[in-house]
Amino acid sequence: MKHIKFKDWTLIVDVEATQQLYAKWTEGSAERCGCDNCKNFIANRSNAYPNDIQALFASIGIDYRKELDVNYISKNSCHQHFYDGSFYFVGSFIGKDCRIQLDKESYTRELQAINDNFKMGFCSTKLDLFDSVQNTVEIFFITVLPWKIDKCLDIN
Repeated sequence: MKHIKFKDWTLIVDVEATQQLYAKWTEGSAERCGCDNCKNFIANRSNAYPNDIQALFASIGIDYRKELDVNYISKNSCHQHFYDGSFYFVGSFIGKDCRIQLDKESYTRELQAINDNFKMGFCSTKLDLFDSVQNTVEIFFITVLPWKIDKCLDIN
């Protein structure tokens, strides 16, 4: 297991298992969906994650082009588009869990700002991936992106 200090967290990562996990996926969530919002995310993907986040992902075995989940949230009056999504790694972490349980059935997330356009947090989970259940950590993010594809497709 590799120990990586990132901001207020210590990540304990099985890099090889994480790399094997991402090697099984041929594409990210946005490609699997293919709607206009996801096409816009794909067009922005290389800029969606700050450089230090891309470096972190590479160091723990995550292919940033293969998010497990990405969702369009909304756009603001400045025509900035908000997305959230998730990555996972095999392992655990020490530090604040971003998931805050509200009651038995609901929760919210408290994320740390990395820059003006990107927030993230970590939460422990058990994810049933392919053949086995493994101890995994979800990396949940929110990112703000411009509309890069055909302006006619922009949501009003």
